[in-house]
Parts: sequence; C-alpha cells; structure tokens
Amino acid sequence: MKTEGVLSASTSVSPKPSFLLNERIFTKLSTEREQLWAIYALSAAGQRAMSQMDILWPTATIFFITNPKFSKSVRGAARSMLKEVLQTRSGDDRKIGADLMVRGLEDWLRQNSEERKDSSAMAVGTASFSLLWGVVTSMLSPGLLEDTSYVSFLLIRLFVIAHHPRLPRHQWSWIDIARKANPDPGQLVAEQSTEFIGVITQNWWPKEKVVTAPNDGINI
Repeated sequence: MKTEGVLSASTSVSPKPSFLLNERIFTKLSTEREQLWAIYALSAAGQRAMSQMDILWPTATIFFITNPKFSKSVRGAARSMLKEVLQTRSGDDRKIGADLMVRGLEDWLRQNSEERKDSSAMAVGTASFSLLWGVVTSMLSPGLLEDTSYVSFLLIRLFVIAHHPRLPRHQWSWIDIARKANPDPGQLVAEQSTEFIGVITQNWWPKEKVVTAPNDGINI
C-alpha cells in the first residue's frame, strides 16, 4: 500500500504536477546524482503508469535526453530508460507509449517556437534540437525493431515532425529513419497511405511547417 501511495503521488498531474513531473523542480536539479535519481524515478513511474501522466512524462524524459549541460552518463541513462520503458510494454500499449513520446517531441518544438516562459524546453533552448535525435534512436533500438507493427506505427507518426524545418536534416531524413528501421519506405507509404494521410490531415504540426520543409521524395 505504501508503494502504491508513493507511485500515485509521483505520477499525479492534477491539480498540479507531482514533484517528479513538475518543470520547476526537475529543471533545477544541479548534480549528476540528483539527475540520475530523477531518471530512475521516471523509469519506475513510466513502467507502471506512463499513459496516466500524459505528455508530462515525455516532456521530463526529453529534458534529460537533450540537455547538453548534462553529462553523457546522464543523457545515456535517460535514453536507456526510455528504451526499457517501451520494452516493458507490448501491443497497443507500446504504440500508445510511442504516440505519447511523439506528442512530447511536438510540444517540445512548440514550446521553443512560442518561447514559453519557464517551460523545460526553453530552459534548454534550441541547443536541444541536435540531441532530440536521441529520443528517436531509443524508440527504434534493436530490441524494439522486432515489433514490426510498432515500427510501422512509429514511422507513420514521425512523418510530419521529421519535416520540421528547425531539425537537423542530416538526422531527420524520414527516408533514412525508415531504412534504418528496416521497412522499405516506399512500400510502407503504398501499403499505409490512409494512415499517412490521417497523420497529415490531423495537423499535429502546422501545415505550413511541412510544405516549407525539404521534400523527401515520397508523394502521398
């Protein structure tokens, strides 16, 4: 019962975020020990209640993966933590986790574009953009590539954000991402054209951001 109480307290999102998910708290952790403690806590909470925390869990996770001021050990621990949390999930639950992470990436970019004061993304700034790739590599790590349904779902969800004009093109070529994950990108688009159109028309990212980005050579 005590463990459940701690979990409930650490995963709470309302009326205000818990100490684990509160940007005003985790962005102020200054020592490596504190940062690693937070990552271990995020791991425990993510394995038990990732969906319940909605976008707050991805935001905190992205913060630890992409903050260039943190040591390589801290950023590496955060990447490994994300991979392990996704590996504990299966089927639709894993896809829900991937969807939450992509939503977190979208919101991270939006926080920077809108210059949201006191947000975790603004605490790191645009220096995080070159490290956002670490989120994708964790979600497409070898142990997860065996789940072909998950991989296809994730690649479709990444299609729009991969064309964001402020992300490094050498990292975010959607075709290269798809090829590294094994599926043939042209075949995936042909077989799942309805899903691709759905992602675009739901406008997860403003349409003008997509049309001004470089063309990957795939037409839908």
